[in-house]
Amino acid sequence: MLAARSGPAYEALTAALAERRIRRQYLGLAVGSFRESEGTIDRPIGRRPGDRKLMGVTKDGREARTDWRVLVQQHGL
Repeated sequence: MLAARSGPAYEALTAALAERRIRRQYLGLAVGSFRESEGTIDRPIGRRPGDRKLMGVTKDGREARTDWRVLVQQHGL
């Protein structure tokens, strides 16, 4: 987690994010199984037309790329 403690720090942080000089990393939990153990999702993301509170893949969304991989897979749950 990053936090800016001043206006100039905030500006530098948002610029670094926009220029992709900072890499974001998340850990998620999924139920089900995957065909592959890793992959890439490279699709535009924007607000969903039916519910503006939700995000989804849209034609006019912002560029988004996610590289993912399964860390642990448990069978029989």
